[in-house]
Amino acid sequence: MTKDKDNLNRLYADVPNSIRIDSLKLRIPLSLISLKDTSVLNHYIEVNESTGEFNPEEYKLKFKEYLFTTTSKVKIGIERRNTFQGGNEECLMIYLNSKILRERYFQGLHFDLIKDVYSDLISLNIFDLDFDTFVRSECTDIDFKFDEVMNQETWNSLLDEFMRLTLQSAELDKGYKRFKPTKQEPLNNGLQYNKRATATPSRPFLKLYWKGGELLSNSLDYYNEHLNQANEDQVKQIVRIETTIKNKEHAKKLGIESTTLLSLLSLTEAEKETMFRKIISKHLVKPNRDIKVERAKNEDKMSATQHTDYNAIMLVMTLAKVPSKDAIEMLLQGIECKVSKSRRRTALTRIYKAHIEGNKIDISVEKMNSFFTKFGWV
Repeated sequence: MTKDKDNLNRLYADVPNSIRIDSLKLRIPLSLISLKDTSVLNHYIEVNESTGEFNPEEYKLKFKEYLFTTTSKVKIGIERRNTFQGGNEECLMIYLNSKILRERYFQGLHFDLIKDVYSDLISLNIFDLDFDTFVRSECTDIDFKFDEVMNQETWNSLLDEFMRLTLQSAELDKGYKRFKPTKQEPLNNGLQYNKRATATPSRPFLKLYWKGGELLSNSLDYYNEHLNQANEDQVKQIVRIETTIKNKEHAKKLGIESTTLLSLLSLTEAEKETMFRKIISKHLVKPNRDIKVERAKNEDKMSATQHTDYNAIMLVMTLAKVPSKDAIEMLLQGIECKVSKSRRRTALTRIYKAHIEGNKIDISVEKMNSFFTKFGWV
């Protein structure tokens, strides 16, 4: 039992309560690199001259894979692009994904690990490149993610909230795509807004999905090689929300002035939360008040005043996505008399203890709070 608990604690320690980079494409001019493996020059990726973007399906076909382990790899290709001077420039395009972190996969790409990533790349003997040039290189197709530990009941409630708050559109192909567990894909459960490849700043890509289920369904070999320090039931509790910043222009619209690797890794948590909030605002309306309050435990023993207090606490917890203590303090705002305020706090706390503690709202609001309150969507 102790060993299982230690394994669980280690796993959850790798699920940070912060937004991290999951993947990106790093562009480095070949003029700044001493190329050792010239075979990569055969892997050209065509770029749209007007947009600077490339076809992701073509990229999958034309990159070259280099293995760190059996299931951990990096993808590299050559991009030819136009320069401002009217000429052409060839760049090395490196697709960095959190899977290159292996046992530290859930930590994502962040500042404290980037030297290890650099060392791993150099160890492949593909090219020589100094660290300063590496971190100052430009990035595109940047995926940011936020992981949380959550049971499926609470996760389904959060997905329901997102669907309820989705902006209405007269266009048939807009809005969200809901995917649920099926016989063929029993661990599939999430929600997606727009396709990653065709998303635009006004219609950004946003996805909420059962990360643990996706990992065990689609990357079981990777899990078995690098992440099996915790059992499957523990991994299944990890859920994720992620989005993509396509390029420098998209980043600027979100308040991010620079898309070098160093700048992206240096973003503060507040800056990343603001970025997520702007993206969510393209898809969701602010919560409205058409909420039905769950019936109270032992409600036949409650007075009319207690019913009113119960409804007030439940509504604040549900609408504001805050735990009971914060809900009670919100209800006490404006009461100047300290004695009266203390008495009301005691009365409201008694209602919580007797009729709310342990119900579905009480259990789920803490987890849902991580998503909605963190991104200011309350």
